[in-house]
Amino acid sequence: MNFGGPGEMSGISRRNALGMLAPLSMARARPAEKDEAAPSIGNLFAPIGDYARSHTPELPFLNTKFHRVEQRKRSARAAYTSRLAYSPPIVPFDARINATVEKDGYTQESLVFRTSS
Repeated sequence: MNFGGPGEMSGISRRNALGMLAPLSMARARPAEKDEAAPSIGNLFAPIGDYARSHTPELPFLNTKFHRVEQRKRSARAAYTSRLAYSPPIVPFDARINATVEKDGYTQESLVFRTSS
């Protein structure tokens, strides 16, 4: 390419000149301003990262105490079942009849009973 002086015919086309502007504009891109608005939905990366650093998982997948997959499965299954299962303490049934209504050929009773404490 011949970049001649003023008044001389240049060896660069408009297409080449425009093609060179894109990389130049990207090289001089300004950083984001600090006064930009924060996202409206918030960012949970920091709180989740803090929690992950402060709590060691009890059953990590890559745990050296398990030498076989079946050992880890048994241990994890027991732990997860105890956390997910709903096992309230057994309480006496303690049924009470609140109301009794005699109908044509049958009796309607409203009752209350305990299922958990």
